Amino acid sequence: MLKSRNFAWLVSGILIFFTVIILGGNAMKALKTEASNIFVNGGKDEMTSIQKELDKIVAYGNNLIIVAERAMPDESKKAEELKTAIKDLQEAKTVSKKHDAAESAVQKASELYGLSEKAQMDDTDRNYFVSINSDIETSRYKITKSIYNEEARKINKELSGFPQLIIRLVRNIKTVELYG
Repeated sequence: MLKSRNFAWLVSGILIFFTVIILGGNAMKALKTEASNIFVNGGKDEMTSIQKELDKIVAYGNNLIIVAERAMPDESKKAEELKTAIKDLQEAKTVSKKHDAAESAVQKASELYGLSEKAQMDDTDRNYFVSINSDIETSRYKITKSIYNEEARKINKELSGFPQLIIRLVRNIKTVELYG
């Protein structure tokens, strides 16, 4: 059967096809891993990463809750809302869920900070509120300056060309999720 030239070409073609699918898919997964590493560790010229800043937002939010419970006990409902938002952020697994949970946590922290401006409290607690709110906004700003989305877009463009699109479909490889 191998003496048939057409059969030999067919077998060679099938082997080449599967080799391209396997190796191409592995290369695509490596690109996605690169994007994930940027999300967690930051780019080569970045001092921080989105995940590190999200972790800071969690820590700052928890600090804000502690100060709020002490300085504004009447606003315990708002503090509980922030606790829930922080828990959601900690439990978020996907990039889009982390984004949504972070936006919610920042919004709840901002609402709590807004209430602190009218509340009666000593200067130390007021300074804590101002400082923590500033820290949260700084982390949010740093997230917007991350190179993650730029790199994810480049990778997604590369994954959408030919023959990458076919390999992606055969190997069920998804594009890189953008933050926001």
